[in-house]
Amino acid sequence: MILHLPTLLLILTGTTASSTLVLFIMWRINRQQSAILMWLLALFAGVLSLVSMYVESWLGLPPGVNAVLSNSLSLTATMLILEGVLRFRGWHSRRRQYWVLACIPVFILASWINRLDPVARYQFHDSVCLIITVAALVAFLWRTQSRRELAAYMLAIVSLGWMALNYLVRAGFAFSGDLSLINGMDSAISHGYYFSGLLSSLNWVFGLVIACYFQTNQRNEQLAREDALTGLHNRRSIDEVLIRCLHDQHREKGNFAVILLDMNAFKSVNDRFGHLVGDKLLADTAKRLRDCIREGDVAGRLGGDEFIVIARYVDDEESLGILMTRLSRVLNRDFEYLPDKYFSTTMSMGAAVCPGDGTTVDRLLSTADVRMYRDKSAFYEQSTVYKKASA
Repeated sequence: MILHLPTLLLILTGTTASSTLVLFIMWRINRQQSAILMWLLALFAGVLSLVSMYVESWLGLPPGVNAVLSNSLSLTATMLILEGVLRFRGWHSRRRQYWVLACIPVFILASWINRLDPVARYQFHDSVCLIITVAALVAFLWRTQSRRELAAYMLAIVSLGWMALNYLVRAGFAFSGDLSLINGMDSAISHGYYFSGLLSSLNWVFGLVIACYFQTNQRNEQLAREDALTGLHNRRSIDEVLIRCLHDQHREKGNFAVILLDMNAFKSVNDRFGHLVGDKLLADTAKRLRDCIREGDVAGRLGGDEFIVIARYVDDEESLGILMTRLSRVLNRDFEYLPDKYFSTTMSMGAAVCPGDGTTVDRLLSTADVRMYRDKSAFYEQSTVYKKASA
């Protein structure tokens, strides 16, 4: 089937321009997502690449000039797509930005060298675009956290695979040395290439909208379940985890422990050093807590200076004691609030094990709370005895 190539190019240009407007609106709404800006610039470069074809027909540019403009902009657009995907997946690098900028003059130089040689031009352009597009596809797939996330990214991933297939087909013809099927206005392969590019670009933008919506929704859900100061689970999230643990315990009969931790004399820290130091102490405690718990355990902040650890598969008193000893060793240590300025911090702890100490959230928390305040009372009694002995 032979299509009217000028009309096809006009539709592709208009579609790409509309897609650019969509991404611009997305970027205005969600400016903190720098990946959208990279994709916006990529689409804009794609529009300029297509417009250069019309400029050549209108102005009659010297031979090869259109090829230089079109190929340079197309290669740059593909590189920006990869950079956007890397940023979207959380892989930020200032050094990589310089590499992206350094590639642009390389693309221009290679396009200039190959401007009068269609075989070399297609071979270089489509091979490089194929490699970059496959890299973007792999980056989108790499270490997705769940099936939901994979499903949300699937349209964008399929679109990248579609683009890569386009480049692969045309590069294959270029490396065969026969340009009769890919060069010229009456080329069926060129018509199919641009028509396929039209569909893949539409799917790509729709895929990006879905992926960005999913990531924004995930971020909002995370913020709703995350303590703003420490990054640990907040009370709402902790309640959900406890209910899930109780359900798992009832089904699998696996014990779990709830450990409450409360910082001793935290009010005096705020009174003496100020709330900024107090907040820094809480954040540092949360980091230590997060680093020392086992994989599969959950750490959270209930409020103020009170923390919680939900430890799965605690089968006996010995394993619970080992865990609490490790927590005590990690958390009861010096805290540096200024360079070479320290004070000591200690934590009172109390634990309850399901099902022995209760089979409801309220019962487990109240039991652990009583034992934690018993430990705190012992700490203050010991401190009082020490002060009297020192006096």
